[in-house]
Amino acid sequence: MSADQYENYEPDDGPPPPDVEEQLLEKQKKQEQRDKKSPTTLATDIIDRLYEKIATGEMRQLLQMGPSLNGLEIGLDLVTVLGAPPGAGKTTAAMQIAFEALEYQPTLRAVVANRESSMEVLLQRELARRSGVSSKAIRFGKCSASELAKLQQAVLELRPLLSRLSSLDEPGELPMLKRLLNEEPGLLILDYIQKFAPSGDAKAGVTEVMSTARQFARAGWAVLALSATARTQTKGKSSQDSQQLNQASFRDSSEIEFQADAAYLLRDMEKSGSTATTRATLIECVKNRHGEKNHKLLAFNMPKSCFELRAIDNEYSDDFKDYSDTNISDPWGDE
Repeated sequence: MSADQYENYEPDDGPPPPDVEEQLLEKQKKQEQRDKKSPTTLATDIIDRLYEKIATGEMRQLLQMGPSLNGLEIGLDLVTVLGAPPGAGKTTAAMQIAFEALEYQPTLRAVVANRESSMEVLLQRELARRSGVSSKAIRFGKCSASELAKLQQAVLELRPLLSRLSSLDEPGELPMLKRLLNEEPGLLILDYIQKFAPSGDAKAGVTEVMSTARQFARAGWAVLALSATARTQTKGKSSQDSQQLNQASFRDSSEIEFQADAAYLLRDMEKSGSTATTRATLIECVKNRHGEKNHKLLAFNMPKSCFELRAIDNEYSDDFKDYSDTNISDPWGDE
């Protein structure tokens, strides 16, 4: 019989057995010692531990990814937010980040908490990215023999990674998500913040979700949290124009801005009304608590569900010079 069973016992229940009473007294003594302990830590103790981590190469690194996405401020102990309007590609970007991080960090695990798309749908997109077969052909199962061969090869390549990837089960609500805090840390994809907010006051719900994301970071997780964005006003009309977004555009933004270590906006830079299926896209850093605000100018290949390094040739090309990859640096790399 454990002391925990008697924590809330009533006098009418009778005295606890001697062994349990001893455990209760010991527990009370430890609690009193904790209450007497100072709630502060000397900075000298902290700097000694910091130096030891630096000297032994134990400082946290950003997660390594493929050429198109490498250098984004995503890493263990960090909360990173990526915001965009619907259909801009934020889930596609997040899953590409997840799979590339698993490839480049052979011991990393990843958990996808997505309240909109099933893992089967997300894997369809990854098969398209990896195989080069169009997402439409995969979705409807209209694949030629040569395309099936490419898909089979992609499945073989994916299998080792999938043993370190899992998805949050239904209904995937916040209390279920919090249970992951008891598990080994890794990369958490939270898709998306507003969907995990408890019903009721939207801002209070987002505050709770972001506080939970911070708990994960303190527990050693890398958190990539996706966010909806507010509608923009242009000439008196409401729209989802990603080119007009700013740091205050994250929906219910104040707590998101506060809790995030880094925040990015995904901007579709094509001309309004364009039907291009490969779209010039800017991943713009609007906040970085720990380093430089690095940006990525990429091509969003929608049929293949991926973001690629590719020369952009449209009416905005000259505006992108400041965002070229030659100006993207790793703030933690060597000069």
